Amino acid sequence: MTAKQKATQATTSGCAGTTKHGAPCRMPRLTGESWCFKHHPDLATSRLVANVKGGRHRKRPDVAPATPTALRSIEAAVTELERLADEAKRLHHGSDRIRTLLAIVRASIDANADHLLERRIAELEQRAQNAPHLKRA
Repeated sequence: MTAKQKATQATTSGCAGTTKHGAPCRMPRLTGESWCFKHHPDLATSRLVANVKGGRHRKRPDVAPATPTALRSIEAAVTELERLADEAKRLHHGSDRIRTLLAIVRASIDANADHLLERRIAELEQRAQNAPHLKRA
């Protein structure tokens, strides 16, 4: 199929409506109609019912108010990130869940890197205290 044929097919298979910006609607037409579900003039009541039903039946869990967590150490932060990751895994599959899990993973990587640096610094300070040639006179 040539590009011209594809363009012709796209314009003939799209809805007769326009977007709020005036561009042609690209939604597929209902079978035997010139309009998509969103633009069909006879389906206004059905759209309203669908919107209300969709708003009531969202698959987001009820979330209890969060209690403040004391993150006074890297270990506490990592523990909290692990808890948050477990909660995020129970969210409805979607882009919000993915973004949340990615943010948790990034924060966990940063926290682990900070933890490793803190341990390394503590080891070096311990060595410096135990090394006689590094002691101040």
